[in-house]
Amino acid sequence: MKAGYGVAQLATWMIRDALRSGELVDVPPACATAGLPVNLIWTRHRERLPKVGATLEFLDHALRAVCSEH
Repeated sequence: MKAGYGVAQLATWMIRDALRSGELVDVPPACATAGLPVNLIWTRHRERLPKVGATLEFLDHALRAVCSEH
């Protein structure tokens, strides 16, 4: 974490710029944990609205693309 105040498990895509600038550093691989799963949660209705379906599909593809980079 910033200024040596601890350790955090964060998504790499959220802190990519801080890692590149050296503001944040990775922990040694031997100390790292496995990544956390990403879940999409929404209120289910009898009929899924087209805009909800489109949003879920977009998020699914976008998150898979971001996560596959790591």
